[in-house]
Amino acid sequence: PVSGALTGSARGDFYTGAQFTGTVTIRTHAGSIRGKGRATPHGSGRYQSFNGTFTLTGGTGRYTRAHGRVSLYGTFDRRSDAVTIQTVGSFSY
Repeated sequence: PVSGALTGSARGDFYTGAQFTGTVTIRTHAGSIRGKGRATPHGSGRYQSFNGTFTLTGGTGRYTRAHGRVSLYGTFDRRSDAVTIQTVGSFSY
């Protein structure tokens, strides 16, 4: 689920390594938004924090002309592979 300024559902791929990277598609009642992110991990152990940027790469419906780049941060649970991501900033559409 996605909450905040946009509500709907999301599907993404998340890759770990020296840098965390990923792609996501957020689907809302008004259309969808696609984007990609890159982040630097911090710390070690079960929970690892990270921060970086998220860039819009396209959209449909109301978000066809969406563009922008925002900051992101979150946590990664290495045991369960659960990821929580938050973005800070705004997009134009």
